[in-house]
Amino acid sequence: MSKISKSILDFIVKGNQKNSFKVEVMDPDDPKLKKRKKKKDSETKSDKATPPGSKRFKAVIIALLVCGVIGFCINYVALPAWNLHSRGFWGFMIFETLLFMAIYELSLFDNGYRMAIGDTIVCAIPFVLIGLYFILSIIGAMIFNSKRYANIIKVENGKFEEDIQPVKSVNNIALMDTETAKVFGERTLGSLSDVVSQYDLSGEYAQINYQGNPMKVSSLQYEGFWKWVANKKDGIPGYVLVDPVNNTSKYVKLEKPIHYSPSEYFHNDLMRTLRRKYPTKMFYDVYFEVDEEGNPYYVAATESPTIGWFSGMEIDGAVVMDASTGESKYYKAKDIPEWVDVVYDGDYITEKLNWNGKYQNGFLNSLFAKKGCRKTTDDYGYISIGTDIYYYTGITSAAGDSSNIGVVLVNERTCETKFYEIAGADEHSAMEAAEGEVQQYGYTASFPSIINVNGEPTYIMVLKDNNNIVKEYAMVNLENYTKVVVADTQTEAFSKYITLLGIDEPEDNKDEDVKYIDKKIKVKEINYIVIEGNTVAYIKAENGPIYKTSFTEDLITLESGMTVTVRYNEKFDNSDIISVSEVIK
Repeated sequence: MSKISKSILDFIVKGNQKNSFKVEVMDPDDPKLKKRKKKKDSETKSDKATPPGSKRFKAVIIALLVCGVIGFCINYVALPAWNLHSRGFWGFMIFETLLFMAIYELSLFDNGYRMAIGDTIVCAIPFVLIGLYFILSIIGAMIFNSKRYANIIKVENGKFEEDIQPVKSVNNIALMDTETAKVFGERTLGSLSDVVSQYDLSGEYAQINYQGNPMKVSSLQYEGFWKWVANKKDGIPGYVLVDPVNNTSKYVKLEKPIHYSPSEYFHNDLMRTLRRKYPTKMFYDVYFEVDEEGNPYYVAATESPTIGWFSGMEIDGAVVMDASTGESKYYKAKDIPEWVDVVYDGDYITEKLNWNGKYQNGFLNSLFAKKGCRKTTDDYGYISIGTDIYYYTGITSAAGDSSNIGVVLVNERTCETKFYEIAGADEHSAMEAAEGEVQQYGYTASFPSIINVNGEPTYIMVLKDNNNIVKEYAMVNLENYTKVVVADTQTEAFSKYITLLGIDEPEDNKDEDVKYIDKKIKVKEINYIVIEGNTVAYIKAENGPIYKTSFTEDLITLESGMTVTVRYNEKFDNSDIISVSEVIK
């Protein structure tokens, strides 16, 4: 063997101390092997590249474009106020930042890039906004600010006899409710063949004071998208006025048609027009009204928070927009024109009154002891006083019994609020008392109004049939609801009521407009029925309707076959059962 071969063999077998190596087989579960693997994975991860500037810029552009398009659509449809005190605006911001984060991450990190510190900050923004939103919401929570909620509406004590003037006549009191107004409005519109085929009524009837008289007004609206397409150039031609005193209605044709309304589409949509002109205003609601010249307007009440960042929303003004031209002006609450009747609506006032009654003595008291807690009854009405419309409702204890501890009147334009401490029956008890007088007909009572009759707080209401047609009028004493009268006319009801109270009838109450019919009939049958302690006589005529009247001693001798004269209001001439004011033998 050569010296060279021998040297190689010695190197392989023996190695040498300087260049020796050995082969080592290790157990996979050996801790040393796991530690080396973990270290190697860490080194590999740290070597992954962060996205280059061009890639990051491209991802930002894509995310911004997508968010911009979707954000524009949301703004166009949902119309959020661009106001940091608006919950809707915060919801919009959170959604947009979440969407941006999702698109940005999908554009970069699915390609194997490592997230940089700046990327982490961007992705954290929506979660920071969510956390901040909840913190700001908690700051204004009712549990921490109950007395501030209670004092949003300022309630003064009033004297009923002084603030509500005694009535000498009830002929000018508006008693028609919205459902009945709808019936009159639909009838009026139905008689206009050229209008009814293209438009219908909005269904919203605002109670207003028009030229010194209470009225209900409702605007026409397009009857769907295609009717709007066919008529948008001509606009909406008019509106309907309903007289709730005389039970009449009329269509008012405008010289300048309405081009801005809730039934418009796209650019001329009412709320879209308001948002375009007032991007930061938070709108509570919008009401259709007419000024003293009969020109159409929309009144949009605005609101702002008074507690914390979002809470305790209070109406602070209104935008008045000409429905024909779109011209508008913003007024602070104290500067709103006097012809405007509705800024603070019934739902807003009810909520604030309930806060006032529930939280005056703190949040915990409202849950447990409930000392001094009170609430509104479950409905409300409107009263015309002077040139303003007032919201009216009863106030009852938190226990929710069927009696009132007082009543509240609130000016719908100024929110001036007065509480009158009058204990008595609540509105629904009075309605049931009136319905009991005519239970044989199944009439239903409307929510009553309240008047002052010689110092006596009194409910006055109408009784309607199943078709929402007014059939009778009723008056019920608030402090003693067993004192109740029902009659065919307001004048007759008032006469009966003041007789019941022992008061002389005022000369002003004579109703010269009511026409009575004297009709001779031959009695076929007579029956007496006792209703709630009152005896009512039903006289059936031969070949005629049934006549009803309150029992008097003169009727004792009335027998079948006798001929008598009955006197009744001519408006009931075609009824099946006619209320008679007098029977003359």
